[in-house]
Amino acid sequence: MCTGRIGIRLRSALALLGVVACAVVSGCAGIDASLTERVSNINASLDQAINDGILLNIVRASRSQPLTFVAVSKVNSTQSVSLSNGLPALSFGPGLSTAQHQFVFGSNSISNSASGNFDLGPLATKEFAAGVSTDISLVELSTLIKEGIPRDLLFNLVVDSITYDKSITGPNGVDSWGTEYLRNDLDDRNQSYAGFRATALILTALGYSIETRADINPAWDASDKNTAKYKTTGHLCFDPLLADPNAMKILDDQLGKSSGAYFRSLKGNLVCGKWSNIRPTKFEHAPDTSIAIPLPGYPVKARFVVFKMRSIYGIFGFLGRLLKKGGNVVRTAEDQEGGAIQTDLYEALRQNKWEKIKHIYSNFQNQLLNTSPPGGAPCFASASLGGERYCVPDDESAANTKRVFSVLAQLMALKTTAADLPVTPTVRVTP
Repeated sequence: MCTGRIGIRLRSALALLGVVACAVVSGCAGIDASLTERVSNINASLDQAINDGILLNIVRASRSQPLTFVAVSKVNSTQSVSLSNGLPALSFGPGLSTAQHQFVFGSNSISNSASGNFDLGPLATKEFAAGVSTDISLVELSTLIKEGIPRDLLFNLVVDSITYDKSITGPNGVDSWGTEYLRNDLDDRNQSYAGFRATALILTALGYSIETRADINPAWDASDKNTAKYKTTGHLCFDPLLADPNAMKILDDQLGKSSGAYFRSLKGNLVCGKWSNIRPTKFEHAPDTSIAIPLPGYPVKARFVVFKMRSIYGIFGFLGRLLKKGGNVVRTAEDQEGGAIQTDLYEALRQNKWEKIKHIYSNFQNQLLNTSPPGGAPCFASASLGGERYCVPDDESAANTKRVFSVLAQLMALKTTAADLPVTPTVRVTP
């Protein structure tokens, strides 16, 4: 009889040990199984925080408030499972007391805890402030173009103004030269903004782009290991692969030659590919540019074309002014749309019909900045300031706005160094 009770107790103890083992193993499996989900959640949370921060700074810029940038330098996530069990005491042998015959479990407990923390700090170093205040370089703009972002969107966003010398052959056959200043600003005084939009759209249709190459670094010092011998520089040029066939046909008809005659007529390094294939023996300044843009029956020549770029602060200021005016006043074209409006733009420029030019570029479907979601629609990014809520809709109507956010996120990442990120000191205590 005693032997039977002992067997029952042993079987019960073994079963309990099995339960404990399964609980421990299940706890480990639970931690491993949720790792992917937790990483995805952290990724999505960081993405949302970045987008909301960009929108908040645009809102601040619209109210002439200082911009604030913050960065998350480290994210830690931990999870632990613990189980404790009080096994009963087993007594063997004859003559046991009543208390010794009792089979009583001790205290049992199981716990599962998860926690996360991150290091967050303002980007307020001298180096970061200098970075976001420096004009966007042609190399950085080239990187964005190669990502497939429409050039008209990029020109609207990062180009502050276009300046060039223009020669016009009038009806009397006399050439006259003058400097043209076209400002990318919503203020339409002297048709400056309309002229900027028309020029940017024409250049887009003609395949205006950027190529890069490695030039000798003028600051290179062979005795200083911290300086590089070469540095990447950019050059504005016409890329035949990006040119719209309809636009090229118009220009070739003006020249009275076969397809591609326009590019063959350009001198020097104005066609992409020539300049980048030259390895300089010394540092070169950007070459003078001379661009011939024949208008139907009214040829125009341009030279010394200069794109003046904005800084990141300048981009936020531009978007803030755009938000203040309602957001939908600037619309941009996809690359393939430029050729379809080429003839209309040429004719409008020839006749100085600025209202027609405004109608052409304001008739595109995609807004540069869209913060007007339909009621109840989900938000791609949201921000609240001064009791007012702003939301970028999470649908196709905000496709360009999402591209703008992507551009700003990349540019800010390029301007952020490891020294700008918050550092958490580690203290190690040894006996």
